[in-house]
Amino acid sequence: MWTIEITMCEHLQVSDFRAYMIQTNDKKHVSTLEKCVSCEEFLTLDSEIVPKESIIAPATSAKENMRTMIMQINSDLYDRVLDLIESERLGYESSKIMTELIGLGLHHYSRIHKGDLSRKKTGIPTS
Repeated sequence: MWTIEITMCEHLQVSDFRAYMIQTNDKKHVSTLEKCVSCEEFLTLDSEIVPKESIIAPATSAKENMRTMIMQINSDLYDRVLDLIESERLGYESSKIMTELIGLGLHHYSRIHKGDLSRKKTGIPTS
């Protein structure tokens, strides 16, 4: 007698956090997805699996939508970011890597603190 064990991935470690062009129900739209390191499935920010055949390509940001931010970070964090940028040999521009780092950081920060960081809904506190 054979038994089949089905294990459900909990998607605890994700990578490749970026915007993708997706086709669903004959409509194309851009959605931010993350890729599970364990099962290699693409997930929405709500952890719903997106079939790979629905993903058309990574979305590109228009330059007019880009903004500049100046931050002060400690030297250890700065060195770690530089090491990451240098280790990515996939042809990414450093600004794209920084955008992904900030986006992923905001996503996890809001999950940890159970807050919504959307400026449209709650506003970002300035004090």
